[in-house]
Amino acid sequence: MLQNPFLRGLLVMAIFTYGLSSCSSDNSFKDGQIIIRNIQQLPIDTVAQSIPFTQVADSISYVKLAPTQLPVGKIEKIKYADNKLLVLDTRVSRALFVFSDSGNFLYKIDGEKGQSITDFCIDSSHTNLYVYYANKHQISAYSFKSGELINTIRIQGFFHNVDILGDDVFVLSRDGITKFENEPKKYNQNRICMFDKSGTYLKGYMNSPIFPYINYGKMYTVANNAGTAISIVRLYSDTIYAITKNSMEAKFNLSLSRKTDLREFYHSQKAQEANQFLQSGNFSGIWGPFFQTSQNIVFYYTYQSRVYLYWKSLTRGSQFTISYFTNNIDGIPDMGSIKQINQYEAIAVLLPLDILNANRATIMAKSPTPNHKLASLAEGLSDYSNPVIAIYHLKSAPKQILANK
Repeated sequence: MLQNPFLRGLLVMAIFTYGLSSCSSDNSFKDGQIIIRNIQQLPIDTVAQSIPFTQVADSISYVKLAPTQLPVGKIEKIKYADNKLLVLDTRVSRALFVFSDSGNFLYKIDGEKGQSITDFCIDSSHTNLYVYYANKHQISAYSFKSGELINTIRIQGFFHNVDILGDDVFVLSRDGITKFENEPKKYNQNRICMFDKSGTYLKGYMNSPIFPYINYGKMYTVANNAGTAISIVRLYSDTIYAITKNSMEAKFNLSLSRKTDLREFYHSQKAQEANQFLQSGNFSGIWGPFFQTSQNIVFYYTYQSRVYLYWKSLTRGSQFTISYFTNNIDGIPDMGSIKQINQYEAIAVLLPLDILNANRATIMAKSPTPNHKLASLAEGLSDYSNPVIAIYHLKSAPKQILANK
């Protein structure tokens, strides 16, 4: 032991200085920190070409949902998987309805004891359907084929959205208006929390001190690429994040004419400032579907009456090709009515009956209904006693883009 106070002080100062130098030279990210070093900023004001919306989809099919015992009211989410349409009603029936892709009713899952279903997801093998009840702090597992209950999983905390990485890791997210009361301290008020299938907390990202709820905005999962176990999370900061079982990384940011390069924050070792900057972006656009296969990345973004299409081939090593089409082309409602995207294959769009032809085989090329009314209908402000869903199959890049490559 050093008895001399002066020598002890020198030793403490040396250890402290060494600790600071060690931390400042380490550019690696610990658990809970978001990787931002490789973020790609994409322009939105440099557009190569305008394309008709008919070039975006390989094919379009229209499905009129069969009547059920309970009315399908406020449709919050639509998912299309394994030739099944999953429709979540959060207001009227408070139930999850499952239909065949021809519109036949298969089964439904009710809210438990008056509790509305908050969200749902399907595992990568399409074996189990997971239904999340925020007020019950519970995930219920059902057979995706039959709808039979398998088991329940206790999830402490209050969240808004659920997704699953592969078949064994749940990713739950929440937006700015969040209840943190009575939840474990280890959650650290993270906006994104990961759990195993027993409900055990694994790790989290975006904690409240760095992302103040007052500036946060809404966050939810846009797409889940089950093949490579990557979930994409959308924020009002116009940034797409990729979440794997081991990390979370900011991948793409729409610059909206910004001049700042986000990577500068990383190189200057200001990760916290970078994350704060990502949360202070323009809240002026609407994200459409995002999907990724082994060959393509495609996503849509609505901004100032245009729907922008970003497409990149992963096999050809190309840059993003940017195109756009205007809202309501070919009779499709405003892109804000898009409720969900299948796992990188199709968009499911809710259509009001009054813009369909009587035989519902085709949609009117020019809708007589103004955009604002379509948007209102799509938000559930009208009668959905006989909802119709359009499925836009997106199995390849738009033909016009491919022709230019």
